[in-house]
Amino acid sequence: MVVEAEHAEQAGTSEFVLVLRSSWSEDSQLEPDEVQEREDELAKWTSKLVTDGILVSASDLALERGMRFGSSEAPGSAQVQDDHYVAAVITLRTDDEDEIMAIAGSSPHLRYGGTVTVRRVGVAPQATSLLGEELYAREDVTGEVAAADAALAKAPEDVALLLAAGRARWSSWQYRQAVDLYTRAIDVAPDDWRPYTDRGIRRVAIRKFDGAITDLERARELAPLNYDVSYYLGFAYFLEGRFEEAANEYLRCFDLADNPTSRAAQSYGFRSCSQIADDVGWRVAITDWTVRALRRAGRHDEAMELLDGITPGMPVEAYAAYYRLLLFYKGHITAEELLSVGERDPNDIETVGYGVANWYLVEGDTARAVAMLEDVAVSPRWPAYGRIAAEVDLARLR
Repeated sequence: MVVEAEHAEQAGTSEFVLVLRSSWSEDSQLEPDEVQEREDELAKWTSKLVTDGILVSASDLALERGMRFGSSEAPGSAQVQDDHYVAAVITLRTDDEDEIMAIAGSSPHLRYGGTVTVRRVGVAPQATSLLGEELYAREDVTGEVAAADAALAKAPEDVALLLAAGRARWSSWQYRQAVDLYTRAIDVAPDDWRPYTDRGIRRVAIRKFDGAITDLERARELAPLNYDVSYYLGFAYFLEGRFEEAANEYLRCFDLADNPTSRAAQSYGFRSCSQIADDVGWRVAITDWTVRALRRAGRHDEAMELLDGITPGMPVEAYAAYYRLLLFYKGHITAEELLSVGERDPNDIETVGYGVANWYLVEGDTARAVAMLEDVAVSPRWPAYGRIAAEVDLARLR
C-alpha cells in the first residue's frame, strides 16, 4: 500500500481518494469464475463503506491493456510501465485518518498483487445551504479544539468533557464533529438534557431541522423549565414552517417567567425561563422571535400585545439588534435607520436583515422581502440564524 503526499490538514471532515491498481499479468491468468469471485469481493467491501456512511463515490474502470488511466489514446500508445492499471477510484469522507488507512489495508486488491494509494484531496463541507452552496468550517486559530480534545482523551466517557469538546468547535464551525461528540454524550448519559440541546442547536446550523426538533423536544421533556431549550425549539419549529407551534413554545416560556419553580431552578448552569423576567436582553431576543412567529401564524393582535412591553430607552446591552427590530415593528425607527446600523456592525446584519424581510413578507411586500432575503442569504456567516431563516424562506418562495 502506498500513501501519497497529502494536503495540509484543515478544520472539518476530509475527503480521501483511494486509487486501486491491479496487475495485468496477474489478471490475464484468471479463470472467469475467479474474476467473478474477486469482483464480488470488491463489491462486498465497497458495500460496507456505504453501510458505514463514509462512501462518497466509487468508480470501477474497465481499461484495455496498455491504456493509461485518463488517456484517450488508442491501446498501446501509452504503455503502463509497471504493468498495473487503475481498477477503481473510491472517494471517502471522514475525519478519522486512521480509519482511512485501515480501510485501505483491508482492500481485496492487496491480497491479489494489487496496490492501494491514499491521498487526502480536501475538506468536506459541513453542510449544504438550502440554496445549494457548500458550507465549510474555518480554521481553529486559538487551539481551543486541540485543548478540549486533549482533556477529553484522558476521560473519553466524561459527559462534561464531551460537551466541552463539542462547544470548542462552535467558533470554528466544526458542527458535524460537534454533533458526533454530543451523540457520544447521549450514549453515555441518555437522560441528560444538555447533549440533546447542544446537538439540536448544531443540527439547525447544518440544516437538519427534523433531527433538531427531535432532539429539542426530548430536551424539553427532560428540562421543561429551560430557556435555551424553549428558545431553540421555537426557532426549529419556525424554520420548519410550524409557526403555531413556534409561537406557542415561546409563549410557554413566557408563562414560566414568574413561576416559583422556574425561579428556583435558575442557576449558573441552568438558565430557566425566569431569565425573561430577570434579564432585559434575553427578554427582547425571545420577544422578537415570538412576534415573528405570531405574525407568520396570522396572530397579529397577540403580536402587537406582546410589543406593548417594548418602549424606547430600555437598558438593553446584549441583543441590541433584536431591540432595534422591536422598535422598528412599533414604528419608532425606520427600516433604513435600522439597516444602516446593521451595515456598520456586520454581526447584526443577518439579524436585522432577516427581521425586516420577515416583516415585509407578512405585510405582503414580497418584492422587497425577497431582495432583503437574497442579501442575507449570501452572508459569509453561514451559521447565523437570520441567514438560515432567509434560506428557508427563499427556498419556499422559489
